[in-house]
Amino acid sequence: MAKLMNSTDANFESQISGDKLTLVQYSGEWCSACKIALPVIERLADTLKDKVNFYYHDIDKEPSQPTREMLKAVPAFILYRSKKKIDQKMGFSNEKDMLEFIHSHL
Repeated sequence: MAKLMNSTDANFESQISGDKLTLVQYSGEWCSACKIALPVIERLADTLKDKVNFYYHDIDKEPSQPTREMLKAVPAFILYRSKKKIDQKMGFSNEKDMLEFIHSHL
């Protein structure tokens, strides 16, 4: 299973700057729903690695970007392309739902 690349406040702009779709999972180590979502997102990263970049952003260790996004809850999943926010999904339900969320923007 692919491990998600780490996203940090310092390198965030460069991580979302490409033409390739980028999904960022905003999470906290204390969040049980985030822990449930992570292996699912890692499986999707394996499947879609040629089409989508996948990042994990810890909201406690790297709080600036989540604050700019005005996140109120985690897990939060935000899709970016060329430094622009394309869509966001709050909360996690299942793999099929996440796949549909991503595929609707490919």
